[in-house]
Amino acid sequence: MVRLDATVVQLDEKFDKLEGRFGKLEEKVDRLDYKFDVYQKGTDAMVRMATTSMIAAASVVVLSNLSPAIAQLVTALTTN
Repeated sequence: MVRLDATVVQLDEKFDKLEGRFGKLEEKVDRLDYKFDVYQKGTDAMVRMATTSMIAAASVVVLSNLSPAIAQLVTALTTN
């Protein structure tokens, strides 16, 4: 009976150690999830900023090429 009690105590101690390891592992996973979320949000913001910059640049290029034609059209309409 004494050996059985000792075995149960040993198993309980091992279980406590294992439980502590699982707690640390869970904490690490939570930190990794947080880091991934921050990285994902940063990446999304960077993609939105790049897209906005490209649209603005394309608008400038298109409108700068059209402005002489629009100026001529306005001049033609106002002189007649």
